[in-house]
Amino acid sequence: MRGYRLLKKHGRLAVVNNIKGSLSKTGIRGTKIIGEDLLFGVSRCDQSLALRQFLLTRIETSKFNMALLSSFGSKKKLIFPIHGSWQNTIKGEGVQVNKLMCSIWWALVVVLYWYRGVVTIISYIYRHIDAFFITKKQKTYSKYAYFSGLLNCNVPTRVDSHDIITWYMSCGVMNSGIDLVCHNVKSAKSIKIKNTIVRYKKYELPSISKLIYILYFILWGAASISVSALLLIFGKWKYALLLSEYAKVKVVKLSDPSSIACQYLFNMMNYRHIYRPMWTYEVEEKGADVFFYFYSTNIEIFKTKYGYEKQHIWSLISWSKYLVWDKYQKDFINRMSSYKKDIQIVGPVWFSSGNAFFQEFPKKSISVFDVSPVRDSCYQMLCAPNDYYTPSVINLFLEDIRTAFYHKDVTILLKKKRNDGNITHRSYVRFTNSLVSREDFVLIDPTVPALDVVEKSKIVISLPFTSTAIIAKNAGVSSVFYDPSKKIQKDDLAAHGVPIISGIKELKTWVNSITI
Repeated sequence: MRGYRLLKKHGRLAVVNNIKGSLSKTGIRGTKIIGEDLLFGVSRCDQSLALRQFLLTRIETSKFNMALLSSFGSKKKLIFPIHGSWQNTIKGEGVQVNKLMCSIWWALVVVLYWYRGVVTIISYIYRHIDAFFITKKQKTYSKYAYFSGLLNCNVPTRVDSHDIITWYMSCGVMNSGIDLVCHNVKSAKSIKIKNTIVRYKKYELPSISKLIYILYFILWGAASISVSALLLIFGKWKYALLLSEYAKVKVVKLSDPSSIACQYLFNMMNYRHIYRPMWTYEVEEKGADVFFYFYSTNIEIFKTKYGYEKQHIWSLISWSKYLVWDKYQKDFINRMSSYKKDIQIVGPVWFSSGNAFFQEFPKKSISVFDVSPVRDSCYQMLCAPNDYYTPSVINLFLEDIRTAFYHKDVTILLKKKRNDGNITHRSYVRFTNSLVSREDFVLIDPTVPALDVVEKSKIVISLPFTSTAIIAKNAGVSSVFYDPSKKIQKDDLAAHGVPIISGIKELKTWVNSITI
């Protein structure tokens, strides 16, 4: 991609991140109306902050990155659906903006969001009428927790699994008395672990059980649809844009308190950390706990010789309660966000259930964890300010480790992050295939949970700054980061206290100092 190559050539790869940072700090004026709380009120929620969070989820995407790179590469004006305030901010960063086309596309996007809000309201009306008059569904469990944003691999398939839900049930966060853990993964089968049932729940929002409240919601829906459309015509687009979110807030306000989960848990999947749903403020108001947890520690931009770059997107996160791995991640959240919060250290968060097992490790072996590099076209769309997770770095990472252990009669066990797919860089695939053709190099099935591998290991070497190094450290296994490029600063806090080895010379010295 020409735009990416130009930025890299002139040492400006951080420009996209800087533009997003400027947008995160840009206030949006003229969106609030007098009497907003009468129809669109949200308890304890700063709606201006929620709006900025919601809008930022639209630019923290490859589509926005591609639009910027295309503008840089072609020297043409930027065309992307963004509102006027952001157009001015981007222009102030030295990017030419086609204001007319941006405004037209933005208007169309808002209309589509308004339409989605209308559909959401109608679906909620149908759901509650159906439940009240037709199916008459009864609530079976009084206390439950709900997980949002999970994948199939995050749900337990056996009682001794190392997945997110099993972690939750064993880390001390789960409230006493909870006998049901619900999640969003439709394809997952129900399972009972000890005395707790884990199963899919179609709706993450609670239910409206009283007929008078259902009728009230119908009236509210008709009024909000009409008012938001009218305000949109006069340029007040916030209410049309967030109509679907306001509908969720209203459902929670009118819901039966007994149908609300005791705990709601969210993670960073698909940039969910940026926007905190407004309805979560309402369930907190009704006594529920809302947690944001991290299933990874590799979330920080590398420290440079000039210090730490500001990760502006993180500065807007406003969750009330965080579950973090260690004091380093707690410090990161405190540095990034100034909003009031409660942070609880819970240790490493398990991620994947996995069905595959690597039964026996060779007696003299080390476990290696890397990051699978993606094709250039995909990588460039990420606009990463640090040009690090590339085939040249990762292939060198593996080759250096093999070289350093060559005369040690050691088997190197490589656990890839995922199976090679269409987006995996071909040079990496060819290189790893050539390595496993040798007797001293073995590939572990990527579906094996990382914790299972770590617990059977004596030594773990990880590419900076993958979470496996912290998992190993916490398990009492010898753990280091190896940086073949020597770009990583030794005192980078993103290492979470795990030693960083820089370059093949240091690696060989370290290898000669250890006993396997």
